[in-house]
Amino acid sequence: MSDDTESSALPVSWDEAREALIVVLLICAVLRMLGPLSGFIDERWGVFSDDLAELTRNASPTTGLMVIGAAVLVATTPQVDLVPSLRTATVVIAWVVTLQAGAAILLDLWRVSGTGVLGRLEPIFGRSLPALLLAGTGRWLASRVVPFDD
Repeated sequence: MSDDTESSALPVSWDEAREALIVVLLICAVLRMLGPLSGFIDERWGVFSDDLAELTRNASPTTGLMVIGAAVLVATTPQVDLVPSLRTATVVIAWVVTLQAGAAILLDLWRVSGTGVLGRLEPIFGRSLPALLLAGTGRWLASRVVPFDD
């Protein structure tokens, strides 16, 4: 049996597919960052530093990869082929993830814990710092890199 649904479907240009991929990656990054917000709202208010730590919990390498993936697509797309709001949205979301990752690093360094310095650095090296580097690089790519010498 042959699969007629694939052969009868209209082809999609790479320009349209690229924009769809950018939108999906950005939505995934935003949803991942908003996930802890529902728990924060559900529990109402607690200790301020714990609340901030909860809100920045998903500033992680996974979120950073989503942002830099969208930014690479934005940076490699000629400006005439890209909806301007996609570039702006990528820059804004990358800024938010970068700021949340930076806040997570500061919280991990300043929170009182029973562990020493290395115990505090573990979540920073494994979660917040890669997110900061990836999202920061994504922000730079989306805002500064112009493909093909436009």
